[in-house]
Amino acid sequence: MNTRNVFLINILLAVLWAAYQDQWSTNSLVIGFVVGYVLLSILHRGYGSLIFNVVSYVIFLIWSILKSSVQVARVVVEPTLKLDQGIVAIPLEART
Repeated sequence: MNTRNVFLINILLAVLWAAYQDQWSTNSLVIGFVVGYVLLSILHRGYGSLIFNVVSYVIFLIWSILKSSVQVARVVVEPTLKLDQGIVAIPLEART
């Protein structure tokens, strides 16, 4: 994309932003222009895949936390423990 096309797309995004906000003020158009610029620079530089990877990781992390919370709640609620408890002795040789 050349600079002219990016600028026109940015103006279109600013107008869409103002329409979405239902405020046709200069302030709304400037904010839309800045938001459009940030979006276009993220997508133009190829950070789109990075953002997708970060969002995928956050979803995976939240899902893992939820699963582990359910597992811990199940262990706490059950009347009998199905854990193999024990003490592990590790020899320590510390010198100061």
